[in-house]
Amino acid sequence: FARLAILLVVAFTLLATAGLATAPLPGLLTVQQAFFLQGLAITTLAGGFFALLALLTKQAPSRQHGGGDEGIQAQLMATYRPRRLSEVPDLEDAYVRALQNIGLTGVHELAKADLTEIAPVLGVPTQRLARWQAAATFLTLPDVTPGDAALLVDAGFASLQDLGQVHPSEALLRVEGAQAAGHPDVLRPSARRVEGWVAEAQARLEAQALDRLPSFTHVPAVNRTHQPDPAGMTS
Repeated sequence: FARLAILLVVAFTLLATAGLATAPLPGLLTVQQAFFLQGLAITTLAGGFFALLALLTKQAPSRQHGGGDEGIQAQLMATYRPRRLSEVPDLEDAYVRALQNIGLTGVHELAKADLTEIAPVLGVPTQRLARWQAAATFLTLPDVTPGDAALLVDAGFASLQDLGQVHPSEALLRVEGAQAAGHPDVLRPSARRVEGWVAEAQARLEAQALDRLPSFTHVPAVNRTHQPDPAGMTS
């Protein structure tokens, strides 16, 4: 749009300039017409200058490694917080309702569920449930979309522990491979976002480890006020 506007401004400028060129010719233009064309030329030249300046200073969206558009991703992550079971990849509506009927109403509940207990209820193989649970687990991360969760699962990550144990560069390569192999419609995540996922997984694993540490109660100091004095004891 900006380029089209510049082309139009240039065209009008040329027309105005051509009009001014004819101004000195006697009998062709009145004084008022000459002033009008002069004002039009100055206005269009100024408009063309500012339009060109805006086009030159406008920053194109930065492309991240793998072709991801960080600008689009940043806007998406600023507003997107998946929480519903319906956003779990490959989880059909019938199973969403079945999970809700047994008390699993969101991704956090599914992420913590015991698969051996819900598999007989749903009549679904545990392996399939495990994929849903892994995707739900990744959807609890701050900036993971359903498409991102599908990439992580197909990249071989089954839990936060799997994700937190690898280097961000390795996680990125695996996610890119999953995207190229089976998810061409999913926007490839940037290296910065994948690094954030790994860091968040590591932070949660560390928090869980601290929660499992035994708690130590305070042992009060021994009150020695009424202790007998050995020196004052008689044999």
